Amino acid sequence: DRLRPPHPRRMETRPDPTIDATIARLAERQLGLVTTGQAEAAGLSRHAIDHRVRTGRWSRVHRGVLRIEGHPRSHRQSLAAACLAAGPGAAVSHRAAADLHGIRLPDPPPVEISVPRPTAIRRPGLVVHRSRDLDADQVVELDGLTVTSPLRLLVDLGQVVEWWLVDRALESLLVRKAVTVAQVRAGLEHDRRKGRNGCGPLRHVLDRRGLGDLRPEGVTEALFAQVCHDRDLPVPVHQHEVRLAGQRRRIDFAYPDLRIAIELDGYEYHVAPDQFEIDRARGNELVLAGWTVLRFTYLQLLHRPGWVVAQIDRARRAAGAG
Repeated sequence: DRLRPPHPRRMETRPDPTIDATIARLAERQLGLVTTGQAEAAGLSRHAIDHRVRTGRWSRVHRGVLRIEGHPRSHRQSLAAACLAAGPGAAVSHRAAADLHGIRLPDPPPVEISVPRPTAIRRPGLVVHRSRDLDADQVVELDGLTVTSPLRLLVDLGQVVEWWLVDRALESLLVRKAVTVAQVRAGLEHDRRKGRNGCGPLRHVLDRRGLGDLRPEGVTEALFAQVCHDRDLPVPVHQHEVRLAGQRRRIDFAYPDLRIAIELDGYEYHVAPDQFEIDRARGNELVLAGWTVLRFTYLQLLHRPGWVVAQIDRARRAAGAG
């Protein structure tokens, strides 16, 4: 009896430093997650995997997806787990992708993915979209996650949020130079021919855009141009250049023939003290040079657009506009 070899299953429960190191490196790249297939490929048997779950070293997140204890739980980990459970080709999409691309939405994003085939994964709070044309050129890698690209995102958002949130997403991506209006128009036409849902809201946003194909410096500029456009006020010249005290300066918006300058402070406006002083000095220089200077904030544009337009209209009439 003393010479009898140990039972094979008992041998498998003993830690193998090489296997565990391989799995640990893999889990580090996957936010603390590993699939049963990956664990088996590394050299673990099903019994060894079950032993790690029973002893609390690992926990099951989805069928076939395990979390190694010690890694922090997070929304990003939940997204990664959903994609691993759905299999190859799955990508974070829609509202969850918007959040990863830095787009603010009113509500916290759900765990939301798109998959190229039907899937049986079910979990409270998980939203799964079936997509037959989620190609490689429509996804990007962000911090270890496969995420739909900015162009694909704009169409997808139109399926699940109001059009004005699609508008906000577009302007945010334009400000960060993630897309251009020309690229969005071309992508929209491609998706429209395929009959993809979500094209209508994006088309509406592009058709009513006050800046046309111009890229804003900030989302507040886009909102201001839209306020003017929607209320039939001539959209002033964007980023008008003037010479003040021997230096070239740019004004956010201007009616040059009426010498009316419009400067904007956005919700993203966190200016350094030195820049604050420069901006106010520039405003004084404009006044001394014979300009009328109006200044509006993002919240005024958002909540009091009629008042903003009335202020501009008064200035235009005072300057002799018809």
